[in-house]
Amino acid sequence: VVSTQSGQFGRGAMTKDNHLLGQFHLHGILPAPRGIPQVEVTFDVNANGIMEVSAYDKSTDRGHTIQIKNDKGRLTKAQIDKMCQDAILFADDDRSAKARIEAKSQLENYVHGIQMNLDNSNSHLMIPPQDLDILKQTCEETQRWINVNSDASEQQFTNKLKDMERKCAPIITRVYQNMTSRGGSETLKVPETKKMDEVD
Repeated sequence: VVSTQSGQFGRGAMTKDNHLLGQFHLHGILPAPRGIPQVEVTFDVNANGIMEVSAYDKSTDRGHTIQIKNDKGRLTKAQIDKMCQDAILFADDDRSAKARIEAKSQLENYVHGIQMNLDNSNSHLMIPPQDLDILKQTCEETQRWINVNSDASEQQFTNKLKDMERKCAPIITRVYQNMTSRGGSETLKVPETKKMDEVD
């Protein structure tokens, strides 16, 4: 289920700091590993100030759309002015919160990338047993740490990522180089740590 919310205005990038105009749920999305489902969300405002928000799941062809008129749920000028003032007042806090969420996302993406490699049916043939155990144990330990420390600081998430890279990257790189030298057809990828814009 995908929950889509539309915000009119807010003091920062955080969803909680924006004014909710409307929402809907997109049901029937097929279970899939993280990063696989592709849901396209579009926002369109016409000349009359009516916003149309649509969500479309590419794998199932399911979609949903709502219209938000400009005469519903509008903020007053005083409310908008206060939000502008808060945006300046809490700018540093907003930047810190966004950086923390991005650092957490990078760590989660790295764990997910390693796990995707381990889920490869031929991983036990490509990776020596001792290295395989290190990768599995590191992923499990890191995921448990994330679950317990979901409110950790940006630096803590960054340090945890560096620690995981120190343990995992040399193994995957070494296996990839061995496969390349043998002209193997299977691929093993070193996970990327891309930043995400999700700051809910």
